[in-house]
Amino acid sequence: MQKVAGMSLTLGSVLFIIAAFTPLTFRVIMADVQQRIDLIQNERTGWVILNILFGVGSVMAVVGLALFAQHVQSIEANASVKVISYLGAASAAFGALCWVIIVYNRAALSPQEVGSNLGINNWLFPSFTLLTQIALMGVGFVLIQTGYPAWQGWGMLVLAGLSTIVYLIFKDMPPFIHYVLLLILGIALVR
Repeated sequence: MQKVAGMSLTLGSVLFIIAAFTPLTFRVIMADVQQRIDLIQNERTGWVILNILFGVGSVMAVVGLALFAQHVQSIEANASVKVISYLGAASAAFGALCWVIIVYNRAALSPQEVGSNLGINNWLFPSFTLLTQIALMGVGFVLIQTGYPAWQGWGMLVLAGLSTIVYLIFKDMPPFIHYVLLLILGIALVR
């Protein structure tokens, strides 16, 4: 189960990171409103594909976290750790749901609507970010408690905590940061 969880986390994270680093993503994010509208309108197919990659990547990563939580049930006796592993997966699932709504709207709404507001709804992106960070901190705690290498657990816990602080200060953060952490976890679980 651990290796399957790792493969799902790895593949989901890679898909998300590919979408995040496509040239179109950079051009749209860096453009002013009118340029953004023009880019989305002129490169509609590419825009839809990269948003599909974002959505599929986030869902696959959640599947990996759910499988990891299921794996924890078989290796851990402490009921609190078992519950926290499920709560982490649930938090990530609700965060991914917010993200899927964002990317669905980015792909489905008119270029004018999306170009004016990439976040689409003001509460979805903060919800996605904070729920994902809570999930990552929970996973870090679980890794520490279940005998995985200390660097994995503490690294996840500390980096997720720092990213939360950065988000609260700046009110923004590139979402691929979460998936870099999940990619590292996925690779470690596959080994």
